[in-house]
Amino acid sequence: MERHKILAKNLKLKDLRNYPENIALRWLLVIPLVLQTVGATALVGYLSYQSGQQIVESLAYQLLQQTSERVRDRLDSLLQTPQQIVAANSLEAKQGTLNVNQPEQLQQQLWQQMRFNSSLPANGFWHEKGSGISYRRVITQEESALTGQLTGQTLPIGTLYISKNSLQQRQFYLVDSQGKPRKRLFQFKPDPPQSAWYFQAKAKPQQHWTDVQINPVASILQVTAIAPVYDTVGKFQGLFTSNYLLVELSAFLNTLNFSPKGKIFIIEPSGDLVATSVSSEAMAMRQVNGQPTRLAAIDSQDELTRAVAQHLRQQFGGPHRLQAAQQFHVSAAPEPAFVQVTPYRDRYGLNWLMVLVMPDSDFMAQIHAQNQRTILLGLATLGVTITLGFLIAQRITKPLHRLNRSARHIAQNQFDQGVPVTGVGEVRQLSQAFQQMAEQLQLSFQLRTGYQRELEQQVAERTAELAHSRDLREAIFNESTDAIFLVEPPPTTRILDCNQRALELFEVASKAELVGIQGASLQKHPYTEDEIAEVAAEIEQKGFWSGEIEYVTKTGKCFWGNLAAKPITVAGQAMQLVRLTDISDRKQLELALQQSEVKTKNILDSTIAGIASMRVFEDGTWVIEQVSEGAESICGYSTEALTQDNQLWISLILAEDWEVIAPQIFTNIFAGATFAYEYRLLHKDGRLRWISQTNNSFWNEEQRYWNVTAISVDITDRKQTELELQAKTEELDRFFSVALDLLCIADLDGYFRRLNQEWEKTLGYSLQELEGRRFLDFVHPDDIASTLDEMSLLANQKASLNFANRYRCRDGSYRWIEWRSCLVDKLVYAAARDITDRRKAELALRQSEQKFKGAFDTISVGMALVSPAGGFIEVNAALCRMLDYTEDELLKLRLEDIEHPGDRGVDTSWLEPILSGAQPSHQAERRFLSKQGKTIWGLMNLAVMHNTQAAPLYLIVQIADLSDRHRLDTMKDEFISIVSHELRTPLTAIRGSLGILKAGVLSDEPETAQQMLDVALRSTDRLVRLVNDILNLERLESGKAILKKEPCEMSDLIAQAVESVQAIADQAKISIEWTSIAASVDVAPDAIVQTLTNLLSNAIKFSPMGCSISLKAEVRDAISLPVSKQLLQGQAPSYTTCVLVSIADQGRGIPPEKLESIFGRFQQVDSSDSRQKGGTGLGLAICRSIVQQHEGQIWVESILGKGSTFYFMLPIQENEGNNFDNSLNGR
Repeated sequence: MERHKILAKNLKLKDLRNYPENIALRWLLVIPLVLQTVGATALVGYLSYQSGQQIVESLAYQLLQQTSERVRDRLDSLLQTPQQIVAANSLEAKQGTLNVNQPEQLQQQLWQQMRFNSSLPANGFWHEKGSGISYRRVITQEESALTGQLTGQTLPIGTLYISKNSLQQRQFYLVDSQGKPRKRLFQFKPDPPQSAWYFQAKAKPQQHWTDVQINPVASILQVTAIAPVYDTVGKFQGLFTSNYLLVELSAFLNTLNFSPKGKIFIIEPSGDLVATSVSSEAMAMRQVNGQPTRLAAIDSQDELTRAVAQHLRQQFGGPHRLQAAQQFHVSAAPEPAFVQVTPYRDRYGLNWLMVLVMPDSDFMAQIHAQNQRTILLGLATLGVTITLGFLIAQRITKPLHRLNRSARHIAQNQFDQGVPVTGVGEVRQLSQAFQQMAEQLQLSFQLRTGYQRELEQQVAERTAELAHSRDLREAIFNESTDAIFLVEPPPTTRILDCNQRALELFEVASKAELVGIQGASLQKHPYTEDEIAEVAAEIEQKGFWSGEIEYVTKTGKCFWGNLAAKPITVAGQAMQLVRLTDISDRKQLELALQQSEVKTKNILDSTIAGIASMRVFEDGTWVIEQVSEGAESICGYSTEALTQDNQLWISLILAEDWEVIAPQIFTNIFAGATFAYEYRLLHKDGRLRWISQTNNSFWNEEQRYWNVTAISVDITDRKQTELELQAKTEELDRFFSVALDLLCIADLDGYFRRLNQEWEKTLGYSLQELEGRRFLDFVHPDDIASTLDEMSLLANQKASLNFANRYRCRDGSYRWIEWRSCLVDKLVYAAARDITDRRKAELALRQSEQKFKGAFDTISVGMALVSPAGGFIEVNAALCRMLDYTEDELLKLRLEDIEHPGDRGVDTSWLEPILSGAQPSHQAERRFLSKQGKTIWGLMNLAVMHNTQAAPLYLIVQIADLSDRHRLDTMKDEFISIVSHELRTPLTAIRGSLGILKAGVLSDEPETAQQMLDVALRSTDRLVRLVNDILNLERLESGKAILKKEPCEMSDLIAQAVESVQAIADQAKISIEWTSIAASVDVAPDAIVQTLTNLLSNAIKFSPMGCSISLKAEVRDAISLPVSKQLLQGQAPSYTTCVLVSIADQGRGIPPEKLESIFGRFQQVDSSDSRQKGGTGLGLAICRSIVQQHEGQIWVESILGKGSTFYFMLPIQENEGNNFDNSLNGR
């Protein structure tokens, strides 16, 4: 027993003596692995985080830089329009085409600019004398609301209005479609010319921007573009101004969503905000004691804006110290952020700072979230690693534990336990060694105990051998990496047993789920009985069968397996041993390889290039292995022909080309270099094709040949293009050398690429001094902006035609150059011409034409230029007004089209002498027709303008409107006729009656004498009425008669008028039905009663006996009356509510052509009315004059045969006493 203990001690592993006995071997294997994994993971994570931080910072600053450039481009675009407007106005004033001392011309110029620049908020001119004019546009809701507070009428956004300024007041008006004031909105005391901004602007002689100001009308921040104007002697005339509202810039900044929480704001060097993307501070102002003041960035309510402003003050000493772009990181509240500050300056004096702020969280939030996921994945990886390490350690130490246990059994003299042979490699060998040691110990023990136990020992040995054989077989069966089944022979193929790998492969928990089922049921596509019979026949014939089958596991997972079956006999029972190997990975590789081969073949077959694979040997011979179908399209021969005949392709190459490229080809193949060649190849159809071939080779050491891949491409089209380009280049060279114009090729970066000799003659510079230089270096400073705009058009693929700018010559003078340019392949091709002399001539001609045009348009007489064929060439405004045509309509007509038909062709004898020059002019009185067909009398003067060859160019026609004179003549004739009749008739009656009385004929007949006296009295009264009507009308129309207005009840006035005519109505058996209202009107009562009486008297005169007359008064909306708008020529009356009086009769009616004329003097519907009905023809004229002096209107509506209705309206007094009761009726 003591010997056994000593033997057990010697069996201990010497390598374990240095370790404490309480540390298990598995932990010695797991712990170092875990420590290494944790260290590597932490180091990689830390380095990845630092690298990510640097990349994020770089990307953030790149984004800020790109956004800053975008804001700068937008600023340039937005601020360009006001400066261009004032520059254009200043230039026109300087050239004399715009006279700042002519208000109407200046106003029209400003109006047109506002109409065609919808984004322009204001445009004006401030005169040195103190007056000024400017147009404004309602841009913001705040301005719209402010106008509503001032006027009670909210103006929609986009409404244009005008401001007229003087030393006393500044008035704002709404404008009509021509830009003329039509209604005053409000007024306030203006800034005098000596105010701060005006004084500062006047002090700068060049075009510039003002400081940021608060708009006095809308309380909005603005900057104003200023262009001073001087006369020819250098005297200051005034300032052209154009405003830009900075709230529009804030709106743009608010649309830049470059970052979820990023901010953009623009400040002045003083730190005051100019614009900001913060919506609540878009106005960049705040209220202090009820007054708007500038808002400093450091006082912003936005925490991020305020923190950046504080950092600028603390880090740089204030924004004014920043002269260049700065990028930095702010760690202050509310959160860390990346910041870029970029100065913005332009040539007109703007000096702002663009500040872009982007919080770290906009970039880092996802990264932090990703870090959390990374940490979790790292921990999961660590856990998996520890688990795998533990399992591996357990798998390694498990056989050692078994050996240890066996060693303890041996030490305890327990030989019957045996030593299990498990594990792999050295562990398995150690198990076998232990087994041998156990057998030797057992044998030694048997020898010591004697021969008597020899038989027992032999039995024990045999038993151990059998156990070992059984364990070995069991180990092989269960530890196999393949699934092993014992299966009944066909046709049943029922599973009898299986190993552990089979359970794992089919994902089942125990053998019970597999044993007893038919093997074919595990297949994805189970074999049929016939297929099973074929397998059985092959096994019987060959002794085994193998094949690849797709299986389905219990969970539905599919895999491919290689199945091998062999018949065996176990314990006298016939069965089959089946081995199933998982080949899914190999199957996937085979499938991927097949797909790759198909894809490669499709690519090779579909490409337009010919691809060939060949072997080239050291002796210079070659064998073509494969050719793609693209080669057939290049040479015309099939791929079979090319692979069968190795010399076919070479035979198609032109001999002279092959002699050149052949040495190069073999040299580069043998050098293993990639090289390209170009040669000509004869196509099967006889065409000559250009081929570009690229060879790639590598050496196959094993088989001693060069593997060459040749790719051939048909480049015939490219070669033809190159030849054509070469020919065109030579043609361009010849064209450049002989052209008389200035020819130029430049790039989009603004550099001359090529010029012809004419440039030297024009500018005085040599071609070496010009080519390679920026052409903007030679452009006049005032033309640089327009030149850049033209380059932008070219960059957008738009041709530039007839663009002109000035270029500096060597002697310092400037020449006008006219361009025609286009863009081809990012190069500008241009032809130019020196038009300096032409511009001078055009300027002189334009000044002459402007003088003529000024006289032509301002003359009050109708004037036109007429071609010899009779068509209008040009017409002035006076002629358009006279004939009621627009200019475009009149230019489409001929002179004869506006002549009265009765005057056309009456006398044309003057035409030939005028055109030939024999007669200088012709004058005639003619009738003309307006657009509505109205006849207009005119005095026409004609003269002819001839050219230098004495041929007639055009006729100058002047037409003086004589309509008023003819109308006065007609009125004079009518007046003489009527007055003579009206005077002669009563005078004859008076003279006759007095003559009879004087003769004493009626001395004995006192009653008859009394009748004669009555006739003379009535005739005298008639004369008195005529004279009174004439005098009253004259006083009313001349303004000498002053109407004393007073509040009157309309019902009282109507009642007085009805009472005054009731007697003659009763005499004519006519009833008067009247309706009035209880409304107060501010009128002259006698005048209104006279109007009502005249209208009622006329209604009684012209109504048949026994009928009725209707008189009605009602309250109406003056603006809604369509006839009111017509009489006021489209302008609404100055009042909104009126009393509308209507008097309707049932007389004969009035013809339509008389509805207007009857309100004139001595006008009657029928000339016999004065004799039959009485009256002077002045009543309606007096009525119209009275109504108009009350700011009212009078008109008539009539239907022939049914009667007429006369209307007139009077302004109503809107007060608490006016209840507008329509209940006052009468008869």
